[in-house]
Amino acid sequence: MTDRYERIRKALEKELTPGPWEIKDGRTDTVESVQGYPVCTVHWQPDERYGHGSRAVYIAACDPDTIRALLEERDALREQLGKGMEQKA
Repeated sequence: MTDRYERIRKALEKELTPGPWEIKDGRTDTVESVQGYPVCTVHWQPDERYGHGSRAVYIAACDPDTIRALLEERDALREQLGKGMEQKA
């Protein structure tokens, strides 16, 4: 079985802008670190179906520190689940 999170784990090994991230509103939404370093810009298109603001909010919420914490919590819970299953056997 392959780890479906392998690509995320490899990306987290890179030197990434640390979180938390926040949104700077304007004509385009810029996601920045709290230190003011730009992470990305989400451009607005007048005819787009989904709001650019919602994409920027999602990107800002998914900073590397948060993703690491989620993966650590997931791995710990999976390990506990595995131990529980061994004890039942």
